[in-house]
Amino acid sequence: MLLDVGALQSLGFSDDLIANTLAWLDETSAALSNVDVGDVHHRVFGDAPASLGCAGDAAKARTKVVESLNDMSAGLLGYRTGLNEMRRRAHAADDVSHVDLKRTLDAVDACNNPTIASPSTCTLPAPNQGGGR
Repeated sequence: MLLDVGALQSLGFSDDLIANTLAWLDETSAALSNVDVGDVHHRVFGDAPASLGCAGDAAKARTKVVESLNDMSAGLLGYRTGLNEMRRRAHAADDVSHVDLKRTLDAVDACNNPTIASPSTCTLPAPNQGGGR
C-alpha cells in the first residue's frame, strides 16, 4: 500500500519477531523466577567447627543467587515492557503518518492540472472535524 509507513519494519522489526520475542521474554522471566535453588544442609560440610562457617557462606551465596535470578527476571520483564512500548509507539506513528499522508495526497488530488486556456484551481479537502490538525 502506498501509505504504509512501516516504522517497525524500517527499524528491522517485524510484528512476528516482536511477538515471538515478547513471548520468549515472558517465558524466560517466569522460568528464572521459578528456579528452585535449594538449600545446602550444614551437615554436608562435615562436623568440624569450620563447617559452620562454610554452611553460613553457602547460605549467603544461595541468597545472592536467588536475588540475582530475581533481578534477571525483573530485567527481562523491563526489557519486555520497553519493547512492547516501542511497538505501540511505532504503530501510533504509523497511524498518524498514514492520516497525514492521506490528507496530503487528497489535497494534491484536489488540484486541477493547469492549462493555458483556463486558470489552475485547487480545492482543499474540508478540515478534520475531530479537533485534529
